[in-house]
Amino acid sequence: MNQFEPNQTETNPDAENTPILIEQRNVLVGIIAVLAILLIVAFYFLVTTDNNTNQPDKDPEPITNPINEEVTFEEFEDFTSSYEVTYVLASGNSEVESLANNQVKQIVKDFKDQADLDRQMVLAEEGELPTYLQRPYILNIEADSSFNNELKTESIELSIYAYQGGANGNGSYQVITLDGNGEQINSLAEIINTADRPRVKSLVIDYLEKKSFGDNSGSEVLFPESLQNLSLQDVKISFNSESLVTYFDEYQVGPGVVGGFTLEIPLEEIGEYLEL
Repeated sequence: MNQFEPNQTETNPDAENTPILIEQRNVLVGIIAVLAILLIVAFYFLVTTDNNTNQPDKDPEPITNPINEEVTFEEFEDFTSSYEVTYVLASGNSEVESLANNQVKQIVKDFKDQADLDRQMVLAEEGELPTYLQRPYILNIEADSSFNNELKTESIELSIYAYQGGANGNGSYQVITLDGNGEQINSLAEIINTADRPRVKSLVIDYLEKKSFGDNSGSEVLFPESLQNLSLQDVKISFNSESLVTYFDEYQVGPGVVGGFTLEIPLEEIGEYLEL
């Protein structure tokens, strides 16, 4: 044998290491692939965050009033020989609802107490009830809610009819209105600058005189003296989406035939005077 010819039976060391090298290469490729995926994910989140940061601020969503249209009222009644009382209570527990419910409960309690007291006093003095006290007193309280998202106000209006003897009963309103800070607005005067009150009063009177009462206008049926002496401190208010709503009790500015009524003044007419 030629001493320079390779021995065919000798083991090739490279052949023995080939499986190990392949395995190491596969591990390295796997690591590189995982790192590449992580880099892609990190880059995606970086770009997304940067885009969100650089976007201009969007207009805020409209404020939804806490009570909104979802206010519901539960009816109650209590009949005795002295009184017939029907009323409603708000079903929720928001601030304006709690205030309204407390107001209703106080009105109902005072009415019942007065009905019983009137009869007890007459019986003690005369021994029997006169005709006008043989009929029960009547109290009816209805309620509605309103709000204005832009002004951030919310209201519950109580419409009250009370009969306590005599030929007719009396209609009136109680209104609970809260501003955006949860403070109660008790009258129109509270949200009008003192210097602007004469102009606002003139605006209210103008709308009152133009208001229709059946076939007549306010200027024909309302009391001129009552309009002239009208105080904004005595005008209860609420707001809906488009108007300031004012409330007038029976006999406040007109005869009993017109009863209690509401008057709406568009916010575009009176808005510049409001301090809310």
